[in-house]
Amino acid sequence: MGAAGIERAHVVGLSMGGFVALHFGLRYADRAESVTVAGVGHGAKADQRDQFAADSEALAAGYEGLGSEAIAAQYADGRVDSHR
Repeated sequence: MGAAGIERAHVVGLSMGGFVALHFGLRYADRAESVTVAGVGHGAKADQRDQFAADSEALAAGYEGLGSEAIAAQYADGRVDSHR
């Protein structure tokens, strides 16, 4: 964006591109007019579904308790394990 002289943009991603758009929004929020992500969930292997569900519930509780700004900062800093 910088090389093209673009200061801010609407960032959209689908699937793996959604994962990239999500990280862009977390790390460069000041450069994004908006961020739209779709089909980003990595899901879980059959033998890991219970752990995936527990991790998802814990993350949701974090959003409710700490707020999205705090969770986004933790996620961007690698303090939230999204690749279990």
